[in-house]
Amino acid sequence: MTGHHRIGTGLTALALSAAVPAAALAHTDVEKTYPSNGATVSTSIKRVSVSFAEAPTTGTLSVRTGGGTAVPVSVRRKGAKITGTLKRRLAPGSYRVSWRALADDGHRLSGIFAFKVR
Repeated sequence: MTGHHRIGTGLTALALSAAVPAAALAHTDVEKTYPSNGATVSTSIKRVSVSFAEAPTTGTLSVRTGGGTAVPVSVRRKGAKITGTLKRRLAPGSYRVSWRALADDGHRLSGIFAFKVR
């Protein structure tokens, strides 16, 4: 292989990699949570959720009281949102939602947000 041929092959590979849309290389980002992190809600809510910029491949979440007791929740992933429907009314106090998701590109995502019920 001549030096010119190697340079041409390298430039072709570089041009093709530049043609890949940036969105295909990006990871799924969290757009919002419900309730928002640090929020105080005046009444018991029925659902918590995490919304992403792009739909994750898989996702789950759990809810715990400020003291660490698990709150029963059924989880559903639909499109770019993971929703947990609470199976009981939340008493006044602090709560923490932990979530995990897997993006299409294989990137693992996780996070925690907290809220209070007045």
